[in-house]
Amino acid sequence: MLGLQIGCIIKLERLKKNLSQEDIGLTIGSNGMMVGRIERAEISTSWQNLLKICQAVGLKYESLFQLKSLEENLKIAESCLKLEKKLTKENKIIINL
Repeated sequence: MLGLQIGCIIKLERLKKNLSQEDIGLTIGSNGMMVGRIERAEISTSWQNLLKICQAVGLKYESLFQLKSLEENLKIAESCLKLEKKLTKENKIIINL
């Protein structure tokens, strides 16, 4: 659950700053694919990578690890969907509900 929360928080901050996954990847010396996999909680990453990502998007590192309620996490996910520019068909349906 924490991995999903961390990924959503990172994604929301990235989208607020109008940055792509590739932008963040290049900034931290990696690639957009890795950033996307972290945002989707497909992989765990080192604290060093999380710290670099936080610095790139302007997040406080420790804020990633403060467990949020289900409602708070759903609001974060909803905000991400609203800011997302490349939407899948499924996400478009969710937004229109």
